[in-house]
Amino acid sequence: MAPSEKDVILILGYAVYEAQETEATLHLAMSVICGLSIAESLEHLQKIYAKKMLGQFLTLIREKIGLAASFDDFMKDYIERRNFIVHNLSRSSVFSLDSEEGRLRLQNFLTNFCYINRKAKLTFAALTEAWMRIICPEYRSDEKLAEFRKLDLYREIVEDFVPQLSLIFGAKRVDASSEGDVYSDVAN
Repeated sequence: MAPSEKDVILILGYAVYEAQETEATLHLAMSVICGLSIAESLEHLQKIYAKKMLGQFLTLIREKIGLAASFDDFMKDYIERRNFIVHNLSRSSVFSLDSEEGRLRLQNFLTNFCYINRKAKLTFAALTEAWMRIICPEYRSDEKLAEFRKLDLYREIVEDFVPQLSLIFGAKRVDASSEGDVYSDVAN
């Protein structure tokens, strides 16, 4: 069953809002890791620092934390999708609010983008936390990270992009001596 126009517009609003959150998280990560000044948006950040600065950011991450080469393709895809939503969605003939097929395609596209967006945002959050832990070993934010590390998406980020996160934050194991699945840090 195809979604209603209202349902698709709600997903679109959510996707745009979440993309703005991811921009803020990316800016925070770049500010913490590279010491950048505040930019108004991803486009403004790109204009100020261009690809050279994003490249420097990724180089610093690779040197200090480690980052799989697949992350570059992931980010390129993410930015293309985000820019399409923000700048070209209304001009697309593939997606249309006027037909059931167009609404279904748009709903699927936006739902997929929301997943990719969340993965990008959580990757930047994890990199920022990891950077803080590396440069300031006494920095601890285990309360915030405990819930994050339980997510399947966290495990996917570790597997796909940053395997070293489990070492930086402490590997997890199930404590068999107590009831249920209780996790404890193996390394800190």
